[in-house]
Amino acid sequence: MTNIRRHFIPNAPVFITAVCHDRCPHLAAPEHKDLLLTAMREVKERHPFRMLGYAVMDDHFHWLFVPGRAADFPRMVQMVKLRFARRLAGEPPVWQRRYWDHIIRSMDDLRNHLDYIHYNPVKHGLVTVPGDYRWSSLPVYVGKGWYPPDWCTTCPPEGVDDWHFE
Repeated sequence: MTNIRRHFIPNAPVFITAVCHDRCPHLAAPEHKDLLLTAMREVKERHPFRMLGYAVMDDHFHWLFVPGRAADFPRMVQMVKLRFARRLAGEPPVWQRRYWDHIIRSMDDLRNHLDYIHYNPVKHGLVTVPGDYRWSSLPVYVGKGWYPPDWCTTCPPEGVDDWHFE
């Protein structure tokens, strides 16, 4: 058994990648993607956090947030995964036991992870243009002016081929 060490830094954003068991597409149905986002909102009621970004793919999701208390984030991930899995009664195991986390350390690191999250639907062939994907936080950032409306419509973000966050 692997001894995973989680690091807790107050007020630091946390990037999470959680993958479905055996890469099964448990999140492929639109209602399942919505259900996962509902689970995140429900967890936020009990463990406040600041949502920074997300993308829900067919077999995994990326989540970037600032937990209210740094040490809460493992419990928050567990609660989201459990809430979703319980609503898929009768399904085989839904999630891989572990998940990948990364503490964001700089504005460049934050921007790289947001770019990765928002480009992920294109990378996985779900859309050809990032802005066309419904289960991503990109529209919020376009609305705030952080990304142009035509972001990455002609080419991927710089360095995305070197990023491996899942």
